[in-house]
Amino acid sequence: MPVQRELKMADIAKEAGVSIATVSKVVNGRSDVAQRTRAKVEALLKKYDYQKPLIKTAASNCIEVILERIDTVWTLEVLDGVSESATRHGLSVTLTLTGMDPDQPHDWIQGTLERRPVGVVFVLLDGNAEDKQLLDSRKIPYVTVDSRGDADPNCVSIRADNWTGGMLAAKHLLSLGHTRIGVIAGPENMTCSRARIDGFTSTLAAAGVELDPDLILPGDYTVESGQEQSMKLLDRPDRPTAIFLGDDLQAMGLYETARQLGLAIPDDISVIGFDDIRTSQYLGPGLTTILQPIKTMAQTAVDLLVDMSEGNTVPSETVLPTKLVVRDSTAAL
Repeated sequence: MPVQRELKMADIAKEAGVSIATVSKVVNGRSDVAQRTRAKVEALLKKYDYQKPLIKTAASNCIEVILERIDTVWTLEVLDGVSESATRHGLSVTLTLTGMDPDQPHDWIQGTLERRPVGVVFVLLDGNAEDKQLLDSRKIPYVTVDSRGDADPNCVSIRADNWTGGMLAAKHLLSLGHTRIGVIAGPENMTCSRARIDGFTSTLAAAGVELDPDLILPGDYTVESGQEQSMKLLDRPDRPTAIFLGDDLQAMGLYETARQLGLAIPDDISVIGFDDIRTSQYLGPGLTTILQPIKTMAQTAVDLLVDMSEGNTVPSETVLPTKLVVRDSTAAL
């Protein structure tokens, strides 16, 4: 195929049996193209590895954030970090919600291609191969913050050191004399969730403490799951003396369960969470937790996107440290 962009577009148009204008619309993410025609042109763009230079215009002077929903403090902290870093770089922020229903098509990609952002931040999403190929073909860089699954080695990702965070939580409870410990984990399909629990249980095992399997329960990183699952742990005669929760939202649910059962934190039960979202310190008592640098992760994502858009090489994976934040929800046995 010819190397010049105009000729290459003309060849693609000829092979697809469409006009050059139609190919141009597909390349620029325009929506006024029939789905079957779009698919045919996209297949040829991929076949010939068409690369469209990113033209810096006012329309592309933004960072696009792609996420499923915006209904937690955790998500708000991510957006706060993205916004702060984008402002520092003189960029605006566009927010795109994909929705939670897996049966609904995710048609966000066409709007993103049309806006031609400086870069895309996937939050708790990995992006499918087709979407990534479309972004690559337009030279729109993308970064994943806290990938839901294992990090794709071919994509730039940012995460916290979740395993070490779990280890720090275990060491803290052990230092207070707790050995009968309950766990409310996060979603099994999330790598960060598994890493936190692995770090926690491995550290206990190394200290000679084996958890009772009946005291390890699944969760889904919501207040509701924390409330529901903690009732199973606290409303039993041989309840644990401490509970480690996969995130702070579930810890908030546990606080409500303890209130309903007339249990005092930390006198009757020590509680430790994960994330250190900004509301954690204001719980009564303040929540001992593992700090995940959520805002810094988001800021770093924007910095990396700007570097990538300028043609600079960046690391494929960035791992930020976690640390223990001791407040008043944990006490010696």
